[in-house]
Amino acid sequence: MDIAEVSALVESAYVRIKDHILKTPLIPSNALSRLTGGQVYLKLENEQYTGSFKARGSLNKILSLGESDRSKPLITA
Repeated sequence: MDIAEVSALVESAYVRIKDHILKTPLIPSNALSRLTGGQVYLKLENEQYTGSFKARGSLNKILSLGESDRSKPLITA
């Protein structure tokens, strides 16, 4: 898979989930930036409704299911 295909998949996932998730902030981490010698930012996914980043992947999967698959029971863990 090339970069254009990956970019298209990311864009389609974003379009599917954008109305269902919060846009979470990036904050600079001075301590990690000093340790690595680069600029490090932390993405605060703990501010999602679910309290974790897991909402993005699971919601994208659920919203990408076809109609026949959506009618079946869904189990997550």
